[in-house]
Amino acid sequence: MEQRDLKWSDKEKKVAREAFNKAYEREMQHIQQEVSRRVKSFHENAHVWN
Repeated sequence: MEQRDLKWSDKEKKVAREAFNKAYEREMQHIQQEVSRRVKSFHENAHVWN
């Protein structure tokens, strides 16, 4: 059976969506923290482009 032939139940879809949303939110928070950390480390405008 190929992956595209799989049929997900409504419950499986809900669980998968919740897991995806949680992982997505964690990743977005990590990116936001990293961007904030880097921006705070800039001392001159030239640092933005290096």
